[in-house]
Amino acid sequence: MRFTEAQIQQYETEGYVFPIDVLDADEVARHRASLEAVEAQNGGKLLPAQRPKSHLLFKWLDDLIRDPRVLDPIEQLIGPNILCWNTIFWIKDAGSESFV
Repeated sequence: MRFTEAQIQQYETEGYVFPIDVLDADEVARHRASLEAVEAQNGGKLLPAQRPKSHLLFKWLDDLIRDPRVLDPIEQLIGPNILCWNTIFWIKDAGSESFV
């Protein structure tokens, strides 16, 4: 994926770009299944210590943040010196009255 000049301009003026489609439906389903498997091992939810910096705990998430389809568009905006400081799961299940 390459950003258009309009998307780059939006990033430079607004600080964000969306949507960014990098995964197909099968890949999304596979990652979701990986997350749900971890939740199932914990009785239905991630443990509090598993939510932040999750890429350090789960190889499938580490692989995702290193995927060129994710990194290449970011590099186009900020250059090649990219550091992933944090990943975090903010999960709000359907029907939940909680706030995220």
